[in-house]
Amino acid sequence: FEYDLILQMINKYGDMVYRVYMLKCADGSLYTGWTTDIPRRLHEHNSGKGAKYTRSRIPCVLVCCWSCGSTSDALKLEHTIKKLSRKKKIDLIQKSSDLKKSTMEYIFNGFKR
Repeated sequence: FEYDLILQMINKYGDMVYRVYMLKCADGSLYTGWTTDIPRRLHEHNSGKGAKYTRSRIPCVLVCCWSCGSTSDALKLEHTIKKLSRKKKIDLIQKSSDLKKSTMEYIFNGFKR
């Protein structure tokens, strides 16, 4: 498995508006999706208005997100991550965590609800 390929796809675009994110659900499962607005989407998931999968698994916590340059790239990355085993998803989160701290701060900077 090539983490470098996924990280290369992620790093190619920096902090654009298309984001792929991963949530940890209340039952411990991981959910991957994409959006242009992480705080809004997380609120939708935790309000029971998000994906069908997360509705019965709230609360959900954001564990990682990655920036992409286009909707197409976000969908491709989402699909690639969804195909990974749980162990590989956890490895990806761990490998990405330090890299993406500044991105997470950028996304939530000034967010108020």
